[in-house]
Formats: sequence, structure tokens, C-alpha cells
Amino acid sequence: MTKSDELSKLKEDQKTLSGRARAWDCNGIETEAQWWERNAPQAKWTDLLVPLVIVAVLFIVGITQSFAASSNCKHLFVDGAMPLIAKGATRPDDIQSKFLCRKLYAVEYNPVRKTSYWSAQKLEASMLTMSSKRVDAFKSDPDLLPSESAHPSDYVRSGYDKGHLAPVGDMHSDSSAMLESFYMSNMIPQVPGNNRDGWSNFEDWVREMTQARGTLYVITGPVYIGNDIQVIGDGNVWVPTHIYKVIYDPKANAVLSVMVPNKPFTLRDLPKYVVPVARVQNATKVVFFPWVKGYKSSKEMWTSKSSN
Repeated sequence: MTKSDELSKLKEDQKTLSGRARAWDCNGIETEAQWWERNAPQAKWTDLLVPLVIVAVLFIVGITQSFAASSNCKHLFVDGAMPLIAKGATRPDDIQSKFLCRKLYAVEYNPVRKTSYWSAQKLEASMLTMSSKRVDAFKSDPDLLPSESAHPSDYVRSGYDKGHLAPVGDMHSDSSAMLESFYMSNMIPQVPGNNRDGWSNFEDWVREMTQARGTLYVITGPVYIGNDIQVIGDGNVWVPTHIYKVIYDPKANAVLSVMVPNKPFTLRDLPKYVVPVARVQNATKVVFFPWVKGYKSSKEMWTSKSSN
């Protein structure tokens, strides 16, 4: 095999490994495959061979670990495809995110920010009709090292609520799942007037929407815009500037995406925070539904709650 053939094979291997990434509707988010196409033609074989082999090995290891970790939570994702974090996300290259699979939700956690990139849920009408008594039991995540997890003490006298990503109100069908929802990896610092008013009412709306539609896939997470990010507690938990929720309705093939400032608001204000999903993806560098194509716009879904 010639040097040129070897380079071509390595390039094809990289494309194969990035197959899912190449299918993303990224709306400006650069994927690994796009980076390769943009950079490889200008590079020499002798400059790229060793780095490419290293990148390929690391990519294989990362994909293998990610899929292995997510295998028990595939049912929470549309077509079994977990959200993907693109290049340029707010994490240094040496930060290994943690995929944490729970009974009724999953998160991908950043141990530096002490918050998750996203939480993912599959909501079904049947699971929202049961009732288990709420028991507040905030605790450090038992699947993380103490140095990695946020702790309830980080929020004491901070002025921020411990705001659920996957809401406890969605967990009443299973008491153990409810307890898992209080792990600190499922929390973000949230302004009380946001968490207890507009956001809480929005979560109620999502449950009503689930009752009307049958099944919804919901992804929720923090957004960090700008360089002046506030932190709280001894663990330096990052305080989001905004909070997003992206909802996919498989029956209508429609996506509703909302991104609200981490400030007080009411449900009446929510329509002005309905934004294209591309805006949320570009703010977070997270591709929420990698294999979903041709979905209807947010505003169409916003008005389709009672349609069948």
C-alpha cells in the first residue's frame, strides 16, 4: 500500500467513525468530518499521519465508551441516538464528560462546570398519571467523585435555587426515579423567580402537552453566553446565563425549542423565548436529535397542543 493509499484509508476510517456526525443538521456547527474536509487538503501526509492515527484511536475509544455508557438509556433518545456535542463546545479538550444513565432520564455531565450539558427524557402520558409523594432529597451524585460532583452546600446562601433539568414532577410514576432526580448532576443554579414561576409553569405545560400527544422527547440544559460566567460555592458551580428546553413530538415530527434568560419570567412571557432550534444548537454546540430531519417549525408545534 502506498503512502497515498494509507492516507486515503485513514481518511475513510475517520469518515466512517464520523458517520453519525456527518448526518447532523448542524446549522453552522462544525463536525469532525467537516473539519477534516476543510483542513486535510492543505496538509502534508508526513505532517498528518501520526496525529491522525492518534485522533482516530481516541475517537474510536470515545465513541465506544459513549455508546457503551448509553446502551441502557437508548429508549430515552429519538431513534436511540443520544445528543452529540460538537467541536467548539465550552469544554477544554482534556475534559472528559460523564454520561450518567438513570431510570427515567440521562445526562451528560461536565465535571469542571459542575453542571450537565443536557438532560434527556422520553415522556409518555401513561407515566404521568401515577402518583408518588415528592420527597426532597438533594444529594451529591454517587456515580461521580466528590471532586467532580456539585454538592448541596455549594448552593447555600448563593441566591440560586437547585433547579432540576429533568423535573421531579415527571418522576411520580417511580419513587426511586424521583430520588435519582435529586442528584446534583441534574441541577443547575437557577434564579428563584425563574425556577418557581415561569419555568415551573412551563414544565406543567410540557406535561399537559404529553397528555395530549402521547409521547414527547425532551432535552433540557444550561446555556453559557459570554466570558463573564458567575460561579457559586466551594465547587465553583457555573451559573447559566440562559436555560433551554427542546421538545420533539414524534407524532407531528415537530420540534419546539425555547431559550430563556436565567431571570424571573412568567408563562405569559414564554412565546417571546421560542426560538429556532438552530439558535439553541449554536449557543450550546449540542446537536439534540441527530437523526431527525424535516421537522416542523417551533411555532407550529406551539399551537398544536390540542391537535391530534
